[in-house]
Amino acid sequence: MTDGDGPGTSDDDGVVSLAREFAERGIELAGGRNPFAYRRGQVLLRASDVRAADRSPAFRRAREVRDAEPLAACDGEVVCVHVQAAKDASGELRSRGVLAHLNHVLFTANGPGLTANPGYQGNPGYQGNPGYQGNPGYQGNPGYQGNPGYQGNPGGRPLASTATPATPLPAWERLGDGGGPRIAVLDTGLQTDGEHDGAHEVAGTTRTVRHAALREHVPLPERWRMTPLADDLRCDEDHADENDDGFLDRAAGHGTFIAGIAARLVPGAEVRCEGAMSSFGDGDDATLAAALGEIFDRGRPCLVNLSFGGYSEHDEVPLAMEAILRRHVRRHDETVLVASAGNDATCRPSWPAAFADVIAVAALQPGGLPAGFTNWGHWVDACAPGVDVTSTFLYHDGVEVAGTVAEHFTGWATWSGTSFAAPKVAAAIARDMVVTGASPREAAHRVVRAHGLYRLPNLGTVVNLV
Repeated sequence: MTDGDGPGTSDDDGVVSLAREFAERGIELAGGRNPFAYRRGQVLLRASDVRAADRSPAFRRAREVRDAEPLAACDGEVVCVHVQAAKDASGELRSRGVLAHLNHVLFTANGPGLTANPGYQGNPGYQGNPGYQGNPGYQGNPGYQGNPGYQGNPGGRPLASTATPATPLPAWERLGDGGGPRIAVLDTGLQTDGEHDGAHEVAGTTRTVRHAALREHVPLPERWRMTPLADDLRCDEDHADENDDGFLDRAAGHGTFIAGIAARLVPGAEVRCEGAMSSFGDGDDATLAAALGEIFDRGRPCLVNLSFGGYSEHDEVPLAMEAILRRHVRRHDETVLVASAGNDATCRPSWPAAFADVIAVAALQPGGLPAGFTNWGHWVDACAPGVDVTSTFLYHDGVEVAGTVAEHFTGWATWSGTSFAAPKVAAAIARDMVVTGASPREAAHRVVRAHGLYRLPNLGTVVNLV
């Protein structure tokens, strides 16, 4: 597939809508039976390979006028080259022995599944059931929920909840010294309140955390990005409806939801929310590497939660994220990274969870069995409850359909996915730090990697705080 080709068309309105959304966001699909997504017109190279790449006449013709852009977070070790057809350009370079990578796109757990299940293109169970928008059958119909090929996440979209989760856990008896652990959540950001004049960036002091349950746990930084830019899609504000179509965006509220899990399960924690994924659930290798670099540069957190993932061409490690992890985690080995394993019921490595330096987390259902949607494999390190999780969410009223507001959220929701199991493992590691005074790495070893822990085959250590 060359740039400009969409993910396919179908008579099914849902697939057409998804294809249009991908096209608007510069996302292409390729890979056949082992699909992956990438950003249109972008190739990543090691800086040391640029000269060799330019020896290819075909690559020189494909390059756009602008110079290669060094990724600052990677100390310029990786560069982004803008080309006319990324897939063709990377293939040309690889045929000449230059290791070119596409700028792979990763998704939140509510992003499109890429598992080659034919239901992705045409299962009428997705859009055809009238229960999709408003009938209680939304959750129960296996035609929508059971097909891992479309969304991958059986929770689909979050469900409004009128019940709050259990009361916050009591403060743990502290044996260590110092303040509570600092947890960074790299996701869709956080919903805030305050005046906004349309500027891309505002002072954090002008914003207030919207959800009262999060205010004492989530300090806002000096700079708060309200809107994405054409050349930088990151946004700290967790928007409900960025495209103003009246409906909740595909991944809206994802970051706010995860921040709530961390805040409830880790009393006294400082939760830092960093926007890196869009409200539609997409982020790419270069952008996410830059966001990780900023997190590390602002003061290293104890833990970083990464509730997103995706697949790559030939299942190779994403180039930019590999560089940033090597630069930061392996030089300063205290910060622990925890990532969701994915929701496509596959053993195919999902990045960044499959990195050796990242704790990959699968999901369990009530009763302790593996959730039907969870990814699994030798690269998965731990598992935790991830079905029907209730947490903080957006305040949002959608459009009115047939006299009824189709989507009405008042700050709470119930959702399912490995995205919501990952922060539970991060919380268990934080608990060990608090009660023993251990370093993040020592605590992670005790909670996840030590001998004698209860493990499930291909799902890793079972972790459950409550």
